Amino acid sequence: MSNKILITSIWAASVALAYWLGLEGGSEFPASNEKSKGGGEIASGPLSTVKNTPKSPSPTGLNASTIGSRQEEVSKALASSLVTVDERLEVESKQKSLLKRLRSGNPVERLAAFTEVLNDPTSANLSSAIDAYKALPEGHTRFSELRLLTYAWSQVDPAGALEWVGQLERFEKHIGSSSVLDAWSRNDPNAAIEWAKSNYEGDDNPYFPGIISGMAEKDFAGATQLMESMPYGRNRGRAASMMLEKVWNKGEDAAVNWANELESDSLKEFAVGRLAEKIAREDLDRAAGWAGRMEEGEIKRRAVESVADHWAEKDPVAAAEWVDGLPKVASRSEGMQDVVREWARKDPAATAEWLNKYPAGVEMDKPVEAFVRSVAQTDPQNALTWAESISDEKRREEVVKDVNRVIERQQAAAAAGEAPRSDNRGRGGRGGPSFGSPR
Repeated sequence: MSNKILITSIWAASVALAYWLGLEGGSEFPASNEKSKGGGEIASGPLSTVKNTPKSPSPTGLNASTIGSRQEEVSKALASSLVTVDERLEVESKQKSLLKRLRSGNPVERLAAFTEVLNDPTSANLSSAIDAYKALPEGHTRFSELRLLTYAWSQVDPAGALEWVGQLERFEKHIGSSSVLDAWSRNDPNAAIEWAKSNYEGDDNPYFPGIISGMAEKDFAGATQLMESMPYGRNRGRAASMMLEKVWNKGEDAAVNWANELESDSLKEFAVGRLAEKIAREDLDRAAGWAGRMEEGEIKRRAVESVADHWAEKDPVAAAEWVDGLPKVASRSEGMQDVVREWARKDPAATAEWLNKYPAGVEMDKPVEAFVRSVAQTDPQNALTWAESISDEKRREEVVKDVNRVIERQQAAAAAGEAPRSDNRGRGGRGGPSFGSPR
């Protein structure tokens, strides 16, 4: 096909050259056997001289110089035509190469090709990328390509990209639409918000997290305001998680200030808990000091819970010592509960001894329940004794019932000659150390 285009272009240019020269020369060289004005007869052949007739100037003024100029113009036109053909051939070659790399079995080469589309989202490139994406094997392995494709498409036609994404399967639709709206809202958030409202009925709009993610790049305050306008639920949780990661990248102080300024208590509780966990990964002492200085309430309870959980995973004894120093309030109970979950799996006897330092009461109900559920598989009889020490009647009845179910299953398995099944995912097992009963 490309050779045909080249031959056709050369032929057309040649015809144009011949026609132009023939047309311009026609006024100077009449047809053969035609009588001249001077009465002489013209010999055959376009360039023959006239017999018995003096040579007169050309009526058109065409001479060798003019003809040369015309030839030069036509040559330039021909050269231009050839350049156009060359450019088309080069574009076709690049498209073939791009399509081949887009369909490569090498994920690195394939992602590089999709990134190339992202940087140059022409119609041809996008078309090749769409075809290549459709040809990829089903599954999570192609989601990176989908994000790049939809992000690139949104640069030129976000509405069209969303229309195409709407035809995909459920999870692909979620990923694709989030990517498009993220890119769209960076340039025109109002248009993206309008589209989201027009395509979903209700307050808990699933398209808002993608918009908030992109909007936060240029208007963090506006993105925060849009997040806070969402009702409590999974979509707002997704948006809050993305916002927290973005503000954390600005620095710990910026993240803490942002969390403190949130108007929604539930959002603030979530943000503080996640921040306490992040700080604890870097510096446990600093995280513990920050959580300990907070005013008593749900927000402090969430922070203490996050710090205790992370600390107990690394060093439950040290975490228990920190919790011991907290005031006797709800936040300490939450902290103890998280320490118990980790410590009881590693050393139930030491955990039981620590719990016995505290008198039974409402504050100890959650930690004791956590202990019972952690050891019920390894020593259900002793766990039952601890469950009966829970002070809250309703909670006690539920926990006792659950432990009795474990005992019944183990007895049935023993009667059938089967090994008892453990639900603690391998973190404990029969034959572990015994532990004391509650005092």
